[in-house]
Amino acid sequence: AADINTLLAYYNLCDDIRDEGGWKKRIARWLLKGAYRRVKKRRAFAAEQIEVSLQQLQELEESKSSDVDAAAGSFANLLQTVAAPGGDREGPLGRLFYNIGRWIYLVDALQDWEEDAKNGTYNVLIYRYADLEQAREEMAFSLWHTLSEAEQAAEQLAPNEALWPVIEHVIHLSLPARTMLALQKGGRDAESL
Repeated sequence: AADINTLLAYYNLCDDIRDEGGWKKRIARWLLKGAYRRVKKRRAFAAEQIEVSLQQLQELEESKSSDVDAAAGSFANLLQTVAAPGGDREGPLGRLFYNIGRWIYLVDALQDWEEDAKNGTYNVLIYRYADLEQAREEMAFSLWHTLSEAEQAAEQLAPNEALWPVIEHVIHLSLPARTMLALQKGGRDAESL
């Protein structure tokens, strides 16, 4: 988990520098570079898969794509790869994290709508829908379906009794509550992920 977090933090800093610049982020990236190189060597497959997913997202951003499924799918693949490497990707663990990744991307896009529109930052929902209200209406089914798929995958994992209450809390309470908040308020009034 620490290795994956290091990779993601480094790539996030690279993305922020590309989008916004800033000397503080450049210094942070420089400080993280040694750890990033060590982790990249140890976790070559994960690093490669993260880079592929992030490259796909960058290409979608640069082309100003309105393909919601492609954008959400790229992030979902990233989370699936890092959380369920190897053969687990196609099993319940992989499906759980794919759907959680898809949900994160879509909720974040809803919540960032107003700020992204104001700043001219890429947001697939802005390119797809006329306004935030239409985006919320159109995303409702997709978000609830994605959570349903995550719930089914979690149940197939058959986690032990000690772990199930945590998973159940996240899947049945936390994520649905965040979904409702994003669908009802969206934009500035919803907490950012």
